[in-house]
This record gives sequence, structure tokens and C-alpha cells, in this order.
Amino acid sequence: MSPMSNQSQFRIAEIDVQKHIENDRIVGVFRYDSEQAEKKSPLLVILADISSSLYVYEQLLDVINETADQTRHLAADVLMDPMAHFEKIVERLNKAIAQFIEEEPSEIAWKRVNIFVMEFSQAHVCLAGIGRLSNILMQKQPSGEHKSYDLFGSLEQPTTMNEEKVFASVLCGPLNIGDSLFIGTNNFDRWRNDLRLIERIGSLPPVSAAVDIKQDLERLDLPEEFIGLLVSHVRTPPRKGLRRPLKDGPEALAAKTVQAMHKKEQETQEVLAPSMAPKKKAVSSPESKNRAFSSTSFSFVKLGAELKAKMRQTLNKKQDPVTVNSFRGIHAGHGNFLSRQKKTILLAGILGFILIGSFGSWSYFSQKAKAKAELWQALYEQVLDKKNLAEADLVYGNEASTRQKIDEAKALLNGLAGDTPEETQKKDELSAGLADVLYKLKRETILENPVLLVSLAADAPADSLRALAIFNKKTFSIDSAAKQVVIVDNETKTVTRADLPDTIGTVIAASAGNSGVFAVTSEKRLLLIHEDGAVTNGTIQSSALKDPKDMDVYGSRFYVLDPASNMIWKYNPAGMGAAAEAKYLQQNSETFSNARSIAIDANIYVAFEDGRVKRYLSGAEETWAPVTIDPELNNTVSIWTAPDTDRVVVADQKNKRIVVFRKDGRLVGQLTSPKWEGPSFVTGDATAKKLYVLDANHIYQLDLP
Repeated sequence: MSPMSNQSQFRIAEIDVQKHIENDRIVGVFRYDSEQAEKKSPLLVILADISSSLYVYEQLLDVINETADQTRHLAADVLMDPMAHFEKIVERLNKAIAQFIEEEPSEIAWKRVNIFVMEFSQAHVCLAGIGRLSNILMQKQPSGEHKSYDLFGSLEQPTTMNEEKVFASVLCGPLNIGDSLFIGTNNFDRWRNDLRLIERIGSLPPVSAAVDIKQDLERLDLPEEFIGLLVSHVRTPPRKGLRRPLKDGPEALAAKTVQAMHKKEQETQEVLAPSMAPKKKAVSSPESKNRAFSSTSFSFVKLGAELKAKMRQTLNKKQDPVTVNSFRGIHAGHGNFLSRQKKTILLAGILGFILIGSFGSWSYFSQKAKAKAELWQALYEQVLDKKNLAEADLVYGNEASTRQKIDEAKALLNGLAGDTPEETQKKDELSAGLADVLYKLKRETILENPVLLVSLAADAPADSLRALAIFNKKTFSIDSAAKQVVIVDNETKTVTRADLPDTIGTVIAASAGNSGVFAVTSEKRLLLIHEDGAVTNGTIQSSALKDPKDMDVYGSRFYVLDPASNMIWKYNPAGMGAAAEAKYLQQNSETFSNARSIAIDANIYVAFEDGRVKRYLSGAEETWAPVTIDPELNNTVSIWTAPDTDRVVVADQKNKRIVVFRKDGRLVGQLTSPKWEGPSFVTGDATAKKLYVLDANHIYQLDLP
């Protein structure tokens, strides 16, 4: 168990079922906990599943184990961002493995190796690895339910092993309270349903889930070794009888600083009180006076007290009546009461009071200025910390958390004064840093000179080119003004044209099928455009289709977007056209009046003109939405995806950009170009990793991010 904070911690349970059989496999889990129970250090875990028992793989694990342990000790007292801390560990591991490979004569078959390194720290999990292991990330949703993810599948791994950098990439992200992570050997995947892994991980504490899973494995009596780990982030119950500690933050620090300032002020007043408002005291003996002023250190307070005592002693001394009368006779009532000695003492006393008062005032205002500076520094460091966390979230791909932390940092920064040139400079630098994170959050790429495939003549009517589709490494589009098909060879960039029938109407959409490119027209015609440009003219047999806006082919079926009917219709091939009309949408509360485009990958993605993007499965809307981006989507006129890509691409015409998302809703990038007037169609080639954009009367080829 590793403490995380005063409010939460990671709970960990292991699953270890070994039959002690002879097999060609090495499995194991290594945990590196804090040696001090009260110390909040990261928890490092390494899990291995190697399909070989050769000695070289045991040596490899020994090198990784030893290096991880050494690096953990070296970085134990280093406070830094969780990802930066983990990257240091991975860097040391890569160097140690590279040195081992260079010195080891035996060759390593990396396809047999499955090793992952994980670190749990500050409510985050960071991982790096090679190969694959069974894993389930159960994220707690706002509704209280859990949703499962393949976390390790999100880690990008190169197709070719670089032995200088075996752990090629790092993935980090938050593990929120209520989230659970299961990691295990690959044989867990074969028995996932029998062991009810998802159900148990999402509903039981780690120890209970581990015990139940282990009991089931023992009951099944499988001749295999199972090694697994359950990690859950839970809230720590408060300790009874202890006062809740004050949270760290600018308010807490300000309160502490002000209290310290008041305490110092009271101490100063107590020191000055005997001089400024002396109380009546009993007459002390000469011995006590000598003891009171026997210190050899110089003090303005002691000097003032000595002067006042001397004056009081002089003024209160009983004088001889004869002497007084004599004085009266000599001066006749005009004598001066203040002698030179008295004047000197009085002047010294006044000077002492001034010095003491000045010192007290200086001390008070100095403490007040110090408290103000400390409060400013605390607020500054809090803003800086939020900026650093926002940068980390951005690296992890958590755009929503990044934006939230930037907004919080800006709010704090607005309350940060700049009373000195140094403070103003630091504030300006921090403001520029926040602006830089916001720019990175946009993930914008400006294409100065995108590859131009087709460009119509300058006098061609606006929007003459319509629709885009990719078939057999060729791009197909329709020149509605010339009534021709425009075909571009994507490799050679050569352009050919073929005539269209005159009676087909206006082509509004196109999509690649198995035998060519299918196009649908405003007259409800269905055209098959062959690779050489030849056109087969067919019809859509429909009684309900009113105003088709877009069409996509999936499998052997045609799906047509019809906003006027508030429906997506599906059709089967029938002779030279399409028939057997049926409703795709079964449960839909959305109005499709401004729906503009659809794309299919088993799900159907629908782009709306107001910027929304919805996803449907089996006719029902799913809970899915891409992250909010800057600026927000407000005119999505075309959308593309495919079964063999994890990208969803939309054309945002008003903002003159192409926006690329992952299918989990995260932002990949925004593509803009000074040459674009406003993209109207977008499609792609997942195999070649290319995008094709129709902007005005130009077709561009881009790399797919």
C-alpha cells in the first residue's frame, strides 16, 4: 500500500497462482515500495511474461530489476512531475538494457518478450513496455458506473525494435479516485469471462477481487502460471480524534504568515512598553539594579531604561531646605531648573525614544513586507504548479483537465500583483508560459504549401467540384459544371476525366465500394463509377427518401442521410441500384435538420452544421463526444473515418481547418493553411495514411496525423 496524499492512496493486491510445472515460460512481478511507511514515495512495478526459459531472458530480468531498484533509490528524494520522474527511470532502464545487449552474445527474440514498467505517483499512473500484457482499466464515470479500457493498447510501440531504446515511448495519465487497474499475464485474456474480471474489478476492493479470482483459478486447476496485480485509487478515511490539517494553498500560507506577523508585533510592543508607558514598580535595591543592567550587549531599550532611571533618581532626590533657600536668594525666582547635566540626560532620553520607536516601526513594516512577499511567492508557485500539471496532462492527452488547470491558473494569475520589476517580470513570463500551453493545447499545424492535386480554371463557377472518394489509390471527384468525373492517380498525380450522363441530376455525395465509387444524386439516382471512369446508371427504389445530403457504403449496404425525414436510411444492392429501404435509426431524440455528413466504421458518425458530432450504434445514440477545442467546432460540413483507423476527421468550413480526433474523443491535431478558403469535403486513405481535402475548386493531399 502506498500513501498518496492526506485524502487518497493506492491499494494493491497480487494474484499469484503457480502449479510448479515445467514449461518454457518466465513470469514474474517486481514491486518497489517505499522503505519508510510514512514516506509518500512513488510505487514502481515491473511485470514480465516471457515465452522462453532460456538463461539470457533471466539475465535480462535481473538487469531490469537491479537497475530499477538502483534508480528508485537515487530518485527517492527528488520531487518532480510524475512523468518527468518516470522518464528518468525509463532512460536508465534503456541504457542498462542496451549495455546488456551489447555485451551479451546470445540473441534475444523480442517477439517472445512482454515486459511493462509502471509507476504510481501523485494520483497518476505512468507506463512503458514492450509486447503485450492482459490489462483492464476501470474508470469511474460521473454516473457512478465503471467503463473498461485497454490501457496498454494506447501505448505506441514501434514495429521495429530499437535495441538502443527498448522502451520506446511513455504513457502517463491520471488514475482518479474510484478507478481500478488490472495487469496480468497474457493467459488471463483467455479466461476473462470465466473469471468475471470486469465485474469483479469494477465492484470489489482489490484484495477481495484478488481472492475471488485466485479461488476461481485454483478451482479450474489450470496447468498454467497466473501472475497479476490489482491497483485501486481510493479515498483515505480521516483519522478520528485528530484535527484535520489545514490544506496547503495561498489562503493557508497567508493565514500562517499574518499570524506570525501579529506575534512579532506583540513581541515588539512588549519590548517597547516599559519605555513608552512605564508602570509603577517598587523601589529596587542597588544589587537588583546592577543585576538588571549587567549584560554586556548593547540595547536601545536598556539605554532608555537607564536614562529614565537616572532622571527619576535626580528629580526625586530630597534636597536640603537651606540649599533651596540659598538658591532662591541668589536667583530671586529666576533660576533655571534644567542644568546642563539634566539637559544632557533628557536629550539622550529623547534620542533613545526616537531610535527605539524607529527600530520598532522598521521591524513591524519589515515583517509586514516579508509576509506580503511570502504570500506573493506562494501564489506564484501555485500558478506555476498548475501550469506544470497542465503541461503534464497535455502530454498524457487529457485535454479537458489541461484546459481546467489553465483556467484555474489564469484566475490566480489575475490576482497576482506586480509591485516590483522582478515580480512583474516573473508574472509576465508565467503568463507567456500559460499562453504557450494553450497554443500547444490547440495542436495546430499550419500547412504553408499542401500538395495540390487538382485545380479548376479561375473562371470556373464556385463549388464546381463536389464529393470525394478514394478507390484503388485513386481520388474521384465530380466537376458539376463540366458534367465530368475527375480521376487523380494519387501516386503519379496524373489527372484524367470522363463524361457523366446528362440526366442524372446533381451529385451530392460519393463513397467507395467493392467494385468502384458509388455516387448519389439529388434526383435519387445511384451511380457506379468504374476505375476507368465509365458510369453505370441506376436508381434508389425508395418511397420515404426526401432530400439526400450524404451517403456512405459499409459492407454491401448503402446508408443515406436524409435530414428532411430526420432519418438515416439503409438499402441493399438490387440490380443496377438499391432497394429494400429500411430505417437505421431506432432510438433518436436528435433533430437532423442541420445534419450534413455521415461516416461509418460499424458505428455511424454524424456531423452537424452547428459543430456537433454524434455517434450511433445499431440505430441508437451512444454517449460520445469529442473534447472541446479552441476555437470550438461550429460548422462541420464533412466527416470521414474507416474501420481500419482510429481517427475521426471533420472539415470545419467557417474556421478554415481540418480537425482530427481519436475515436476516444481526444484531439490529435488541427490542420490549417493560408491557401484554404474553407474545406467542404474530406476523405482519407487509412492504408496510405493520407487525407484528401476539397477546398473551393481545389483538391489537396495531406498526411494523416
